[in-house]
Amino acid sequence: MLPFRNLTGDPAQEYFSDGLTENFITELSKIESLKVISRSSAFAFKGREADPRAVGEKLGVMAVLEGSVRRSGDTVRIDVRLVSAEDGHVIWVGDTYDRALKDIFAVQDEITCSVVAELRVRLCGGGQSLRQHANNVEAYRAYLKGRYFINNQNKDVGKVGPEKHLRKAAKYFEQAIQIDPNYAPAYAGLADAYTQLVWFLPEGPKPVVAQAKAAALKAVQIDDTLAEAHTALAAAYLHEWNERAVALNPGYAWAHHEYATYLMAVGRVDQMVAEMKRAEDLDPLNLAVIADVGAELYLARRYDEAIAQFRKAHEMEQTSEPDINIGMCYLGKGLYEEALQELQGVLTVRGRSPETVTWLAVAHAAAGQKEKAARLLDEVKGFSKNHYVPKTFFAYLYAALGDRERAFETLESAYREHDSTLIGLKTHPWLDPLRADPRFASLQRRLFGQEP
Repeated sequence: MLPFRNLTGDPAQEYFSDGLTENFITELSKIESLKVISRSSAFAFKGREADPRAVGEKLGVMAVLEGSVRRSGDTVRIDVRLVSAEDGHVIWVGDTYDRALKDIFAVQDEITCSVVAELRVRLCGGGQSLRQHANNVEAYRAYLKGRYFINNQNKDVGKVGPEKHLRKAAKYFEQAIQIDPNYAPAYAGLADAYTQLVWFLPEGPKPVVAQAKAAALKAVQIDDTLAEAHTALAAAYLHEWNERAVALNPGYAWAHHEYATYLMAVGRVDQMVAEMKRAEDLDPLNLAVIADVGAELYLARRYDEAIAQFRKAHEMEQTSEPDINIGMCYLGKGLYEEALQELQGVLTVRGRSPETVTWLAVAHAAAGQKEKAARLLDEVKGFSKNHYVPKTFFAYLYAALGDRERAFETLESAYREHDSTLIGLKTHPWLDPLRADPRFASLQRRLFGQEP
């Protein structure tokens, strides 16, 4: 499905056409027998005149759904058609849907049912419709704005940055909840905004994770059948998972992505990779998913495959810059000279940060250059005086330097402050030197609630 075109003439209404597109994708992806490409990949074609045949070839689909949205006051007009990706002919043209804005939920259901019927897939007569989720159009508008800012968090990243966009998203989800306190998708969206904020905040993650948990739990409490709510809950807890989200919506790429994260946390490596590849199959142009397939391959010690995956992401971005992930793969392969060259290149391009300096230090330690590694360790400590640095960074460094006592001290500190990166405890290669120690097994049990 291609993004609905906004024909209102008002760029401020992009959130509305984008939100409708996303909701149609969500509804259609609930059908097991129908492969629906996820939002991120579909939106790679936003604002472009795309030949359906080229779209089909790139996304691996047989048909393309395209449409447009016009709004005038409280009236909305939606046009939609289904086009063959094989030869470009129009398979089906829907009616022109002119409706009062208050009837938008019924219009969405009507169009979805028409498309599915044309594809000979049974949807109508079963399943949950969008209008069951919202009782107030204003709440729905606020929700769409929230999703718009989450989905565009990397837009103008040099000027604004993801943190500002994610805070805007949270504000709109809170607005939706204020209007309709029983609107489950808004709580799920709020949880998503908080869990993604964790990675961009200068302070520790614990308070934000607590807010994400509360919002996700409320979403599930309101609507236990909402896949997005279960996915948000899994992401919020980070170390816990419920397979129900995948069962509720097998075509929801992010549910497979988060399930792969759970499988990583519990050490089910082969399943982890397979699940992440399923997410990529559903969202083949999503750079985050493509890179995360590489990350899972790295954790599985399949370094050559991981390098190929990271290079695939580079080709899509049309960049040949050094890559910290490729450097880590070289480290895993024992190619220290190549790793040092790659990681030094990353530091040159991206500048000195806790992450770039940490991995360069680990590379020096692995290569036996412990004095250089120790100097860089001091630099990372200096960063931590003014900014939050995950304690696992220090654990990796101490493990590489052979300092077990300090490695365990920092892991315990990471456990106390709910360090999000601790979910890699069972799988991360640079913790391997610590695994035989009984303290490591104890930490694993506590992390997964098997020990007080």
